[in-house]
Amino acid sequence: MNSLGVIELLGRGQYEKVLRLLANRSDWTGIPEGRFWEIRGLAHYALGEIPAAINAFETANTLVTLSLVAQVSLARCYLRQRFPLAAEAILSHLTAQPLTFENEILCTGVAEGLSQLDMMPETISVCRRSLSRFPQSHRLNFLCGMALRKETCPPGHARKYLQRAFRARPKSILYATELAKECLDAGALDETARVLSEFDPSQLTCVAALQRLKLIYEQLGDEGMEQACSDRLREMYYQVQSRFQ
Repeated sequence: MNSLGVIELLGRGQYEKVLRLLANRSDWTGIPEGRFWEIRGLAHYALGEIPAAINAFETANTLVTLSLVAQVSLARCYLRQRFPLAAEAILSHLTAQPLTFENEILCTGVAEGLSQLDMMPETISVCRRSLSRFPQSHRLNFLCGMALRKETCPPGHARKYLQRAFRARPKSILYATELAKECLDAGALDETARVLSEFDPSQLTCVAALQRLKLIYEQLGDEGMEQACSDRLREMYYQVQSRFQ
């Protein structure tokens, strides 16, 4: 297999196979050494092997300029390992690169990283610039809405972005609860109830989502749905406890 074949495997998500194939550097003299390590870094990152990914990316970075995808991935690795200053340096650099905003995955990765760093003005700026090119991106709309909320912008600013995210992914309980909270704060009780109407607490499996939902129904004064959330949380607690008995 040649280098293009390895890159195709990477694109198809066959990360373990890529790493097996690239186990020996001497077998791949046709791939420049910097790119060899970058490909290994991308595979390790996709598998969640963060220390190995950092090692591969940093090795590659001493030999070549990392691709934008690898730079975003390295920044995310640094965030996972709690190296915020290193992550910030990379993300700030990427916001100044026009090519970042020509790829939805890249600009979304930058926005997510900035949001994790609690850099809300920068997150909003990246999201708005990106949404001018990718207006249907549910993730960019959601990130923008959440950043605007944290910046305590005027009522309605965050809500329109959260509405767009929810319309694009109406089955997302995360999007639904965050939009419902925004509607509730604005006094739009009918919209709050409508957003949540398709979600049955008994079918949810995320504790955090159920807790958020319970608080919203408590604020709405809907005792029946609040109790349904409590019942489901109790059921999940007993299920977990039974596994350890």
